[in-house]
Amino acid sequence: RRSNCFFTLLRDSFFDDDDMDLLETIARPASISIKNAKLFESEKKVKELSTILDISKEITSTLDLDRVLLTIVNLSSQLIEYDKAAISLFDDEKYDMAAVSGEELLNKEDQKTVDLTNVHENLTAVSQNGSKDLYVGNIEEYEKNKAALPKLIEYMKKYELKAFWGKTLKDEEGIVGVLSFESKN
Repeated sequence: RRSNCFFTLLRDSFFDDDDMDLLETIARPASISIKNAKLFESEKKVKELSTILDISKEITSTLDLDRVLLTIVNLSSQLIEYDKAAISLFDDEKYDMAAVSGEELLNKEDQKTVDLTNVHENLTAVSQNGSKDLYVGNIEEYEKNKAALPKLIEYMKKYELKAFWGKTLKDEEGIVGVLSFESKN
């Protein structure tokens, strides 16, 4: 009743009957659209959670490290868009590129792989100083940052990347490796 009273006051003051009919006509599809959007978001979340569950099942179904790493870099594309995902592992005080999306057999001598491994090493240096991950969505802005990593800037420019996200992977014993995603769009 209060809302009717409120609309009556508004109608008497600002809107005539034709305006009210028009507003009602707009309100009905708006309500349906809002409901549909909420349903779509719910379905999207269900799909994302289902994909995460599928990835988790695949990862935990094997003790084959290479298969686990390839699963991570390849199946992540079902959740987010990227051009390349990569994981390097930290062992014996150095990094070794272990998996790159779309590559069953990794050529560790490939220049881009070597360059990315160097970027992963630099990310860990940042991580040891307190930061857990690094996201660059605008290379020009990132370059202005005094804490910017020169190797990352060089890498992004050389391979014409628009975005880069890297995360140092840690467990209770320390650094395990680095996971990164990159995009040209």
